[in-house]
Amino acid sequence: MSYAIVFSSKTGNTELLADTLHSCLPQADCCYFGNPNSAAMEADTLYVGFWTDKGKADESTSDFLKQLRGKQVFLFGTAGFGGSEEYFNKILKTVQKDLHSSNTVIGSFMCQGKMPMSVRQRYENMKKQPLHLPNLDAMIENFDKALSHPDADDLERLKQAVKQAKKAYDKLETPIGCVIVREDKIIARGYNKRNMKKNTLAHAEILAINKASKVLGDWRLEDCTMYVTLEPCPMCAGAIVQARIPRVVIGSMNPKAGCAGSVLNLLQQDGLNHQVEITKGVLAEECSGLMTSFFRELRKKKKA
Repeated sequence: MSYAIVFSSKTGNTELLADTLHSCLPQADCCYFGNPNSAAMEADTLYVGFWTDKGKADESTSDFLKQLRGKQVFLFGTAGFGGSEEYFNKILKTVQKDLHSSNTVIGSFMCQGKMPMSVRQRYENMKKQPLHLPNLDAMIENFDKALSHPDADDLERLKQAVKQAKKAYDKLETPIGCVIVREDKIIARGYNKRNMKKNTLAHAEILAINKASKVLGDWRLEDCTMYVTLEPCPMCAGAIVQARIPRVVIGSMNPKAGCAGSVLNLLQQDGLNHQVEITKGVLAEECSGLMTSFFRELRKKKKA
């Protein structure tokens, strides 16, 4: 599986993380290593690193992320301020907003990183002023703490994060996702877990229906809408009818097994006691691209 490591580094912190990633991944599979560049988009999996600028990714990395479509993405970054998981998760959540919905985030990592000495000097000069920020001492303390980062523990945690991401990808689950909405709120989510659970029934739609029924305390989902990335199979179409779901929004059609019009149309079958309104082709290009990327990688793995 080809991958690219793309990063922007102002003080060398994120570059150190990038070097660590490169050392623990298969060297022969790396098709690009360096600053944000369109050449990296040839890879199906991208490890994208950023430095934090005002609570978000630096501009060059942000612009690069916005261009990605149908990729597996691992995000990594550094921040001078703060050191808590809550703070880092807030930054990562903001950074993920730069990604198009057709991409899949397979993992993420953040740690503190040292700042230029000029920052500390600026704080010291500010302290000399009669009126200055009351938390300057805490800011200087944070600066000094950041000087040792990224440290050996940070780099080891990064390696473990990458290991977990690779495990998830290697499960080879077909990337089908489903959400069920009621009164403009998502009440259930599901994604394909057939391989993981070794269970034929573990399709995204079935798992989402089970969760929605538990949330509502009823098997009838009569005022809900289902959104699914791939046209439902016969089993899932039957479950949708049985659950009395009134509307299904479909991303990509499934010409080999789809039962919302491709092979059969069980959702609107005459004689059944429930008919489902169907909306097709919503984000079709993105959903189809995700499936194409997955099966291309699957074929590569089988040949390897």
